[in-house]
Amino acid sequence: MFRSVITNFRKSLNHPRSMTTSAPSRPPAIIKPKHVHQATVVWMHGLGDSSDGFESIFENFVCAKLPNLRVVLPNAPVRPITVNQGFRMPGWYDIESLTSRGEDAVGLEQSKAILDRLLDDEAKLVDPSRIIVGGFSQGGCMASYVGLQYTQRLGGLASFSGYVASTLSEKLKAKPELAAANRDVPFLAYHGSEDDMVPLEFARATYQKLEQAI
Repeated sequence: MFRSVITNFRKSLNHPRSMTTSAPSRPPAIIKPKHVHQATVVWMHGLGDSSDGFESIFENFVCAKLPNLRVVLPNAPVRPITVNQGFRMPGWYDIESLTSRGEDAVGLEQSKAILDRLLDDEAKLVDPSRIIVGGFSQGGCMASYVGLQYTQRLGGLASFSGYVASTLSEKLKAKPELAAANRDVPFLAYHGSEDDMVPLEFARATYQKLEQAI
């Protein structure tokens, strides 16, 4: 999966640099349940990737064993990414540095609005308590950012190789009511000890900050 991100970044080197605002994202990839729909997973990809990076994984390894599961794989808008010299690529928000992860509050809110609407649509198909929101790397950050602030009770959150936006912890510390529905929702955070893109200690510190906030 890291390889997919790196490959997409290398392809972007052939594109002209642009500092314009984000472009609309591709429609989400949807894997329909093979039997009666009973639950949904909404899963966000990482920086520079797309739904293509996860569709076959869910199709072959998850949905094959869970025939009542619907999987929705949204695509991030294409935007200039500062840490990658301003090259345009799919990103849920801009990143200024791999060390400080300087956060793009406007981009976070723009993507949250997109994902809130998607969750509202999914909640019309199945009870929101049967919806899991998760993601990988930057997508994992979006999963906590959107999921903890969502107004209906979800089934759970998952973040693989992700972290928590400091913006989220600060918002919830100032206004804890924003997490009223999902403050104690089950939350799986999975991280590799040798992750050199999002170091484990950095990620752990952001989760600790979130725990202190809520």
